Amino acid sequence: MTARTAIDAASKAHERVKRRLLSGEYRPGQMVSLRALARLTGLTLASTRESLQRLAFDGLVRIHPHRGIQLAEMNVAFVREAFQLRLLIEKEGARKLAELGPDRVFDEMEAMTRPDLEALQAGTSDALRRRVTDTNRRFHAPLIDAHNSSTIADIYRANQVRIGFINRNVNLPPGGDFTASMTEHLAIVAALRARRPDAAASAVEDHINAALRRVMSL
Repeated sequence: MTARTAIDAASKAHERVKRRLLSGEYRPGQMVSLRALARLTGLTLASTRESLQRLAFDGLVRIHPHRGIQLAEMNVAFVREAFQLRLLIEKEGARKLAELGPDRVFDEMEAMTRPDLEALQAGTSDALRRRVTDTNRRFHAPLIDAHNSSTIADIYRANQVRIGFINRNVNLPPGGDFTASMTEHLAIVAALRARRPDAAASAVEDHINAALRRVMSL
């Protein structure tokens, strides 16, 4: 096996374990045995253990020797830390994007947001919620790309797994949070278009803090 093949195999194993643990099958704080998880994923104990060590580094599980693996608990500190890290990265990205980003990026961000907002105002469906979730991911990508740093991008992606874990374990009202989020997106675009770095950072801060409040109120 070449080094590249080994890395790819480890990455696929990691994704398999992560999907299984974070799919909603297990509750926050629940204990899972290493052997049971290996059986469920069809992986070796060694591959499963290596993946769990990565998830532990990302703060998604805790490894208790001789006892098993515990999923992260949905406590206030866990939620706040995840959103705080997201805020730090996206605020600075907004400043950079307002200063140096091309106008076409702002056009794309607005073009993907307005149709979804109009659709949400007319009503919601499972298909629309899936579409808006994808739009949300694509909207925030330029704020991360503005850093031009693979290290920051990796940290952000790992944190987004935490955010996803949080969102799957709270009962957000269908559609309502998306409508507010898309409206906040347009405020961010307006500040970016105006080339006002501080205003763009402030709009991002308002957006992420609003998302945090929605989660913390449930």
